[in-house]
Amino acid sequence: MRSIWILVAGFAVFTACGAPPPQADGGTAGGAAMAGGAVMAGGTAGGAVMAGGAAGGAVMAGGTALGGGAATGLPRIDSIQPQVVMAGDQIAVLGAGLVGVQSIRVDGMGLSGATLPSTAIKPGSSAALMLINAPGLIGLPPAGAQVTLTVTTGAGTAQGTFTLLPGVASFLTTNTLLTPRGIVPGGAIQPGTNYTLTVDVKIASSRDQLFDVSAAVEGAGFALVDVLPGTLTLPASSATTPVVTPVTVTVRAGSSGTGLVGLKVRPRGVAQDGSILVPRVALEVGATPVVDDGVLFGNTQVDGPHGLDPSTFVPVVRAFSGFASTHPLVQLEFDVGVPEDAGVLAINGVTAPPGWNPMASGQVRLNSAGALATMSITFNPTVADGGFAVPNGEFSFAVENATTGKSRPFRGQLQVVR
Repeated sequence: MRSIWILVAGFAVFTACGAPPPQADGGTAGGAAMAGGAVMAGGTAGGAVMAGGAAGGAVMAGGTALGGGAATGLPRIDSIQPQVVMAGDQIAVLGAGLVGVQSIRVDGMGLSGATLPSTAIKPGSSAALMLINAPGLIGLPPAGAQVTLTVTTGAGTAQGTFTLLPGVASFLTTNTLLTPRGIVPGGAIQPGTNYTLTVDVKIASSRDQLFDVSAAVEGAGFALVDVLPGTLTLPASSATTPVVTPVTVTVRAGSSGTGLVGLKVRPRGVAQDGSILVPRVALEVGATPVVDDGVLFGNTQVDGPHGLDPSTFVPVVRAFSGFASTHPLVQLEFDVGVPEDAGVLAINGVTAPPGWNPMASGQVRLNSAGALATMSITFNPTVADGGFAVPNGEFSFAVENATTGKSRPFRGQLQVVR
């Protein structure tokens, strides 16, 4: 999936309802005001919090502000301001319980949704006010579209809608899909011979972008010769018309042994976005290789504050122990697709080190070739003494197309950062 660069900018919400707003210099406004008259939970009509004060209630222009947007309560979205916004510009989400945010998602009908990490929440936010920049969505028409904002906290989920217009911004959103197509020459691999694997790289990019292409071989039986092309230049028009480029990886077989061929495609300077070839193509001297594309893997990411290190061909999921109390769940998200016209995909065979407690998302149905859907593995590591008390180690699972019986495995590393 997907990287979003957020520009820090200030934003303030003021409301007037009779009396002038009192100032709380580092203090607390314990009440909540209703635009148009009534005062609830002991608040002051027209009250506003300034100079770093913490707001205990919520104010909604033109509507009702309910007191008690407590950090422990269910999240609620009362309104999103402005209601019409360009991609890259700031929006203010007004409501209650908007703390301990685990994920922020923006989706629209017919659009490729975007997931923002909790680190996208900007300074000045509180339980009653969340400031973020609206992301760009691939496929957004020139006239814009109504989108749904979903905020998930440890207590629940809240949703609101607004109209998103395309804009020129300093962020990048991509969808990348790597599909192995074949290897030549065919037949059993002969010692001392060069073999070329072709992988179709399909990319949709929200703006003009240069992508770096690299390859690696794991195993002593084969050596990397070259990967062509080494760079891909994508226009912003690929957002609505994805570009497919065949990339070739040439390896040389040794006298014996095995090797795993991997390919990595990354937008330059944006390490968290792009894709790796999952699984890597297995080769063995004397055997005929199998290139199976029954299930396709696209972008892979971990929502903040935890992270994914894709710099190696076996990705590393990093769980930051200091966030164990506020963000106890670690979620790996990945886009999957099918090369056929339809398919029902399911995750099975999940393994992980003791104490990580993995849980897979449910089945997804895909109705067209090349379409992508998001699936996830959520880890709930055991917590002790305020941090994660689990060992580092390898995890794995497979995504199976129940319609065709084909499946593809995924393998990664789990690492606790203390």
